[in-house]
Amino acid sequence: MFMSKIELDKRNRKFVAMNEYQLHQFLWKGFSGFASREESGMLYNSTLRGTRQHILVQSLVEPRWSEIQDKGVQAITKAFDPSFRESMQLRFQVTANATVDAMCSDGKRRRVPVGVASARKSESREQDLRDWLNRKFALGGARVESLEVGPPIDMNFTKSGKRSRNSIVISTVQFDGICTVENPEEFSNMHRRGIGRAKSFGCGMLMLRRC
Repeated sequence: MFMSKIELDKRNRKFVAMNEYQLHQFLWKGFSGFASREESGMLYNSTLRGTRQHILVQSLVEPRWSEIQDKGVQAITKAFDPSFRESMQLRFQVTANATVDAMCSDGKRRRVPVGVASARKSESREQDLRDWLNRKFALGGARVESLEVGPPIDMNFTKSGKRSRNSIVISTVQFDGICTVENPEEFSNMHRRGIGRAKSFGCGMLMLRRC
């Protein structure tokens, strides 16, 4: 696996108005030889600090950043091979697009954000979000020991095609907590593939550090 660190200067007019779809297209330049995000394993997390946008890109293959480096962008890539063992405790952070299938008012099933009124399964949206993440970790070979759930934030942007422009809204939630690895192989698979949907738009990358 590979981890890349990229930094954008938001004072540069090329980047100041860049939305998540444009950022995805920009980062995909490093994986132009691959047919899909799944093939490359590309996941990323983006954080704005002052005028600098810091981006971590995780991938199964080594990216080629020469095209964006030619535009004056700093990109550093290192190989890494994370190993997990049973009973290992880790701090985690993930910004996820937490969704479920639900029956909508028009009688059709659609994927909706976890905890909205039409799909609520408990007394609060936060509890639904906690239950959703606990299920994801259980399927991924880990047990959540503690968890903080951030407020849902909508990501709004326009996706422009050759013949149309589509307005996209993606609901995101940041989860911070501590987990215990129960099945190292399953946990490693979850770490590689990410959690939830909208992975092309900065969601799902599981950031870990030892307790």
